[in-house]
Amino acid sequence: MLDIQTWEYAEAMELLGNSELGLKFIVHTPYQTPVINAMGYSTGPGQKAFVGFNKNKVSNLYPPWGKCNPERKLTYADHYTVEACAIECKLSRVVAQCQCKPYYFPGDFDDCNYEQLSQCAFIEIAKINANFGEECDCPIACKNEEFDVKLSYASFPNIPYGGDLGKKFKITLPEVQPGVPEYGTQVQYIRGNVVSLDLYYESMSETETVQNKAMDSTALLGSIGGHLGLFIGCSVLTAVEFLECIIMSTLGHCKTAKRRRELSLKKTHEPELEENNHSYHNKAHFNENGNGSSDV
Repeated sequence: MLDIQTWEYAEAMELLGNSELGLKFIVHTPYQTPVINAMGYSTGPGQKAFVGFNKNKVSNLYPPWGKCNPERKLTYADHYTVEACAIECKLSRVVAQCQCKPYYFPGDFDDCNYEQLSQCAFIEIAKINANFGEECDCPIACKNEEFDVKLSYASFPNIPYGGDLGKKFKITLPEVQPGVPEYGTQVQYIRGNVVSLDLYYESMSETETVQNKAMDSTALLGSIGGHLGLFIGCSVLTAVEFLECIIMSTLGHCKTAKRRRELSLKKTHEPELEENNHSYHNKAHFNENGNGSSDV
């Protein structure tokens, strides 16, 4: 329970102050930079907020499969988060344009005064918020822890419990003066100023979300083989048979060419053999004629 003492509020519209009464809170890990204005949850006085949350670990891939940058480092944060990167981006812009920084930004720079905040710093921050994607280079974190928060509310407190709280904490009603509301009882004071939060884990288990590659090398080869088999009936056996067909066709052409060369050589030598045979027969006939004349 927190006593916010609503009469002490000094929010101004010129400083973009909050118009509501109550408390903003956020559930985060110790290394994360809380951005309560953009990501916080609200509860007001006279209410009890029941805050249940679950932890979720997120792992993202680096390029070309994802968009995180494992080498990205920050100046004022030990762990990289998008929120911390955005703060440093805004800080550098404001310091360059205004020569100061808002008091809630990190860094060893002079804090902006009222005029610097309203006339320079808040204007530059609004420009960055309007076009954050182009103004700041803040990719998603490769490792991150998030909390899924569920809220429910109830009026607080009931009259008997409020009376017991007033006695236990010895609540003293403020003096009536300009700007301070008048509270008749301790229960009225609690309903107008005390915020109650009840935070708890909904379950003792954690959820892990891992970004995986849409297709790795093994899946790519399997997909190619599947498409080939589906559309042209190609498989490893078919590829081997196709290679065998090419080899056998090449060998067949080589053998055919060899036979043709042998036949051409054979045809070239046949006239020479016929001529030699013809000369041999002529000589034999001459000898036969010669021998016959000598006998006469």
